[in-house]
Amino acid sequence: MPGTMSTSGMPEKVSIPAGVVPDPAERGLREDVLLMVGAKVGTLVLAAITTVILARSLGPAGRGSLASVYALMTLLAQLGTFGIASANPYFAAREPEMRARIAGNSLWLAAVLGPLMAVVGILVKVLAPHAFGDVSWPEMAVGMFAVPVMLSSLFLQSILLADGRTVLYNGVALGAALLTVLLLVTVLPLAGGGVLPALSLMVAPQVAALVIYMAAMRRHGRLLRPLDAALARRMVGYGARAYVVTLIAYMLIRIDLLLVNGIQGPTAAGQYSIAVALADALYLLPVSVSVNLFARLARGSADRELSLGVFHLVAFGYLIVCAVVAPLAGPAITLMFGAAYQPAIALFLWLLPGVYCLGLLTVIAYHFAANGMPRELILVWGPGLALNLALDIALLPHHDTYVASIASTLAYAIVLILHLRLFARNLGGWAPLRPTVAGTASLMRLALRRG
Repeated sequence: MPGTMSTSGMPEKVSIPAGVVPDPAERGLREDVLLMVGAKVGTLVLAAITTVILARSLGPAGRGSLASVYALMTLLAQLGTFGIASANPYFAAREPEMRARIAGNSLWLAAVLGPLMAVVGILVKVLAPHAFGDVSWPEMAVGMFAVPVMLSSLFLQSILLADGRTVLYNGVALGAALLTVLLLVTVLPLAGGGVLPALSLMVAPQVAALVIYMAAMRRHGRLLRPLDAALARRMVGYGARAYVVTLIAYMLIRIDLLLVNGIQGPTAAGQYSIAVALADALYLLPVSVSVNLFARLARGSADRELSLGVFHLVAFGYLIVCAVVAPLAGPAITLMFGAAYQPAIALFLWLLPGVYCLGLLTVIAYHFAANGMPRELILVWGPGLALNLALDIALLPHHDTYVASIASTLAYAIVLILHLRLFARNLGGWAPLRPTVAGTASLMRLALRRG
């Protein structure tokens, strides 16, 4: 394994050799979280505008078709990461002198894995035409073209975490979301509407983002270079463990939409996609906290006590956020999307407890990801995915779409319980996880302190 480990099992700080571009001065966890949350909120607002534009211009069926092909391309991109997006910040933080090589390897791997996954997507449409019968071949071609672009962007963006360049990390994503809205507002009407023009306009900003990420990596040295096979083996070795975890987690989050589309049709998928979009929006909060926690743990500038404090803070604060959002979901969905999407209200409310569970387990997962990714972390996702698939396949043909929401919530709850078991063992028992009055005060100090 790269880097060194302290006697406590936590990674020690890495010294930066001469000639390596130093990272910018590290902001406190609070500042980086606020920066990321602010960017995510901006992206969320722009994503909501995008969703409204697409929902009203395409209708439930068109929205369902677009959501299905977009879900497939993002699922294929996640399948194709092979854990590299997790390995990159881990190694770049521990070995800053290797960042140019890591970036170069990332482009090589994306150039191989991206087209491979695009072929898989085409085979899925050929072998399971009923699941994507509403998606045309030109639409599928645009979606599959985006897969290598998305992989390259994911790989390079992840290195920015190790760099501590959170402004650029968040700014490019926010800019891409803004460009998407502008293109849909200005170009989509001129193109006559339709799923294919809309999908093409959604892919274009991702190409622009990739160009910016490539330019950002040049500060570390030449980007286009021969594959470093030895480094690639180490990256894949770590990434393989992270890959299984992120793959199962992503399937658990996304596969419902594909099953709803295949079993109940594009209209139901369009309605369910709204509930999922709102759930994704809420999920951005714990993800923003967890990503910044991971960056500090990987760089060796944080300890286990910080992980526990962040977990308590998310458990308390995220519960309040979910409780506030619940009564607002109905009016928001009706106002933004219209009466045709009213079933999405109940679908979202059934998903909400699961989204809370997912937020808590994300903090734990990132804690372990920064500390070697234990094998047990891979196993705990299996029961949740199996339960979700079993309930969806057995009940969706005979019941309404709410089955998918309930199945996801139950699955997330099971996975959270198993994560808590691992975390408690890591902490030496369940006692540190129990909230206390004194702990509540320390949460506020944690939230307000710098560093």
